[in-house]
Amino acid sequence: MAEPKSEKDGMKRFFTPGVVMQIIGWVALLIMSALAMTTHVGNDDIHMPYEKKVEKFILKESYDADALEVKEDIKEIKEELKELNNYIRETK
Repeated sequence: MAEPKSEKDGMKRFFTPGVVMQIIGWVALLIMSALAMTTHVGNDDIHMPYEKKVEKFILKESYDADALEVKEDIKEIKEELKELNNYIRETK
C-alpha cells in the first residue's frame, strides 16, 4: 500500500522555481507601483490648487477682461429683473 503524501511534498510541488519567481515579480511590481503613487500624489505640478492653476495657465489680462464682462452682465441682469418686478407690480 502506498504511503500517504505529506503536506511538505505537496507544497514542494506547488512552489516550483517558476512560481516563486512569479510571486517575487508581483511583489516587486506592487512595491514599485506604491512608490510611484506616493511620488505622483505629492507632485505639486500635477495637483496644485485651483488659484495657482489660474495664475499659471490663464493670462491675467484675459482673466480680468472676462471678469469685467461677467460683472457687466450681472449688472444688466439685475436691472432687467428690477424692470420686470416693476412691471409685475404695475399690472396687479
